[in-house]
Amino acid sequence: MCEKCFDKEIFRFDSQSDFNDFEKTLGKKSKYLELINSKNEYLDDFHYTYTCGNCNQNWWLSIPENAWRGYFLTEKNAKDNIENIRSSDKKKKNGCLILLIFFFMILMLSLINSCVGKSQKFDKIKWNKREDGFYLYREEMIGDLTENYLKKGTTYKKIISLLGAPQNLNDEIERTISYELMTDYGWDIDPVEVKTLKIKISKDSTLNSFKIEHWKK
Repeated sequence: MCEKCFDKEIFRFDSQSDFNDFEKTLGKKSKYLELINSKNEYLDDFHYTYTCGNCNQNWWLSIPENAWRGYFLTEKNAKDNIENIRSSDKKKKNGCLILLIFFFMILMLSLINSCVGKSQKFDKIKWNKREDGFYLYREEMIGDLTENYLKKGTTYKKIISLLGAPQNLNDEIERTISYELMTDYGWDIDPVEVKTLKIKISKDSTLNSFKIEHWKK
């Protein structure tokens, strides 16, 4: 650097007025500063390179545009500045990626918790709890009920004691009793979806098998 070109660097132009003043100064020094065409991995269309005929210092000018405030730096400091910007941008991208992964994990955990939240331990009183004609907890308790209570060989008397009277009359031919789990009417007066627990009773009045029938319109 020398007084013929510039004796200080500009790391950013704070306003368009600052850049206009700089251009006037640059024009006055054009006698010593030569605009050169330089191909470099750091440069783009908004960069210009100058060399001082007096001290041979190379200067890089970056034109401010919108939020980008530009700079006028020696070649070495300009390269360092660009590297810092690239490093900062990379960290921001990595930070955004980490945040995206984090929020995705939170979403997945929320979905898992939501699914888990729908599963409840069987409770005899809650099994028959209704509101506006709908069973509130049967669908959520069916997993625990079928896994831990409806064992093959369970007596008919025990089933009735647990679940109460079935929704259908005992069919002596099929020996099947039914319990409504859920019914969805949608916007219609007729059901659009029904889930029913069907329990098959053996001749000796014990549980033979069970299944969940799911009908959807």
